Amino acid sequence: MSQTLTEFTDDLPRIADLTETERHTLLRDDRRRLVLDVFAERPSTVTLSEVATEIDAREGGYDADSDAVERVEVSLHHTHLPKMDELGVLSYRPETHHIVQ
Repeated sequence: MSQTLTEFTDDLPRIADLTETERHTLLRDDRRRLVLDVFAERPSTVTLSEVATEIDAREGGYDADSDAVERVEVSLHHTHLPKMDELGVLSYRPETHHIVQ
């Protein structure tokens, strides 16, 4: 049986308080879903580099390549982490590249 968006997000910190539209915005992108996955398995504070390395490995299914990790970092830094910070799902500190959930 398929899980609804509300059922999926109700047990995740801070996501349960989002409107349905905000939840769709958050979860519409694969990389944002992967960021949430990384935080489900890691401590509450990580660096941009750590998250990018993990996401590159998950997307590519192999050991991280430095050029690929850099492309993921740029994507996260400019697009996904600011969006997630704006929605209040996590706190991204661009000046230090630290992400806190």
